[in-house]
Amino acid sequence: MSSNIPRRGDHIRVLRSLGYYHHGVFISNDEVIHFTTAEDDGILRVMQTDLQQFLRGGELEVVKHDPAKLYPVDDIVEYARDCVGDTGYNLLRENCEHFANECVIGEHRSKQSDGFIGALKTAADFAGGKVMGLFGSLISGALDIFGNIFSSPSSSSSRKPAKTEKVKLEEVERDRQIKLAEIERDKSLNLADKEAARLKIERDTQIRLAELEIEQKKLEQIERDRQIKLAEIERDKSLNLADKEAARLKIEQAHQIKLLQEQTRSRMAEAEQQARLKELENEMQLRLIDKDNERIKLAHDAQRELIQLQTMSQIAIEKAKTEGFTERAKQLVILQEKLLEVAEKRIAIIASGSMPIIREIENFYGEVNDKINANRDEYNTKKLPQLLSILRQYDKDSIEYEIYSEQIKDDRIQQKKFIEQQLAQVAKRQNLIIKSFMSSRDKILAQTVQITQQIAEKYLSAEQTTLPALPSADLKQLMPPKT
Repeated sequence: MSSNIPRRGDHIRVLRSLGYYHHGVFISNDEVIHFTTAEDDGILRVMQTDLQQFLRGGELEVVKHDPAKLYPVDDIVEYARDCVGDTGYNLLRENCEHFANECVIGEHRSKQSDGFIGALKTAADFAGGKVMGLFGSLISGALDIFGNIFSSPSSSSSRKPAKTEKVKLEEVERDRQIKLAEIERDKSLNLADKEAARLKIERDTQIRLAELEIEQKKLEQIERDRQIKLAEIERDKSLNLADKEAARLKIEQAHQIKLLQEQTRSRMAEAEQQARLKELENEMQLRLIDKDNERIKLAHDAQRELIQLQTMSQIAIEKAKTEGFTERAKQLVILQEKLLEVAEKRIAIIASGSMPIIREIENFYGEVNDKINANRDEYNTKKLPQLLSILRQYDKDSIEYEIYSEQIKDDRIQQKKFIEQQLAQVAKRQNLIIKSFMSSRDKILAQTVQITQQIAEKYLSAEQTTLPALPSADLKQLMPPKT
């Protein structure tokens, strides 16, 4: 899109609040031809409106096409006006983007519907393989309540035939495989980075241990030299044990030896303590890496289920609007908002919570999922077949037929309420966990400040205390007196 100023015969579009584009053909500010609904009957058909009604407060965008493919402007305008009054709208095969492309370039195609078909096939694949999570089951239950709203009548182009379903499905499958390959590649890169970090930590630990071992050997050599020196001193002192001064020096030297031994033991103990602390730190980092890998997998699964939820919900809502079921569309919007809120909180808990809490809430999701599936399966396999069997025994115009039909509708409403109750329980549990996060975080910060202050006070107190000075020995006094 390079310019937002339309000209006569331009293909234009506007982004709606639900995240999809609405398309049309611009003739003038007073005339835009596009698929829309009349106020009196709510049926989608090709109509002429002014530009403001087409935009409905959105920002206009001009769709650019290859100039070699464009029809002459007069032909575009004539063809668009000839289509006014046409019905047969279909979200996936005959939508507003199909119409606009047919008018300006004669091609029956829609990037949006191609994306919807790919998402539907992906969701169907997951449902068929029994790998859909909590949110897939919730959507399935919602669709059971409101009925199958994805079937649509076939349509054809008056200028150029649309792609066959086989070609569309092949393209959707190819796009899905590419997307899955990208997700797997990202997971592999993250795991590779974690493994590289773990190997670096191990290498740093080995280097530090080697350095400590060298320091230990140096201390041992110092001790050996000191012992040799002490032996020499003892030998010299033994030459004149009767001398009182020599005896005094011997006592002082013994005191020095004791202090040196204590210092040596203290240094060795400190070195061992540092090595142990480093080992504990490395073990903790390795554990954190393992937990991060588990968290990454849960986050990927949650993101994938959120994408499935958004796609299936959006298509269901658009289809309900297309067929004129306004109340059904409103109910689907409410259910979609609740599901999206639960899904977003789930991702937030995975990103910020501890792994035991994450595992606990994931198990709770599974329990809610099982309850919803059990409730739906029991109704669809037992109660509904019985009601339908009784219903078939009566004529459609009879009072009995009307009573049992109302019973089926009431049952559908009760199933919807049951799903909403389960969602409310999930949301309540999530809010408690998030509130607990914030409270625990404040307590940890307060405790950290208090501990830091205590350590600083102890350190300053230790700095003011010095060791007593070692008694000095004059080597000349250690020599025997001349005779």
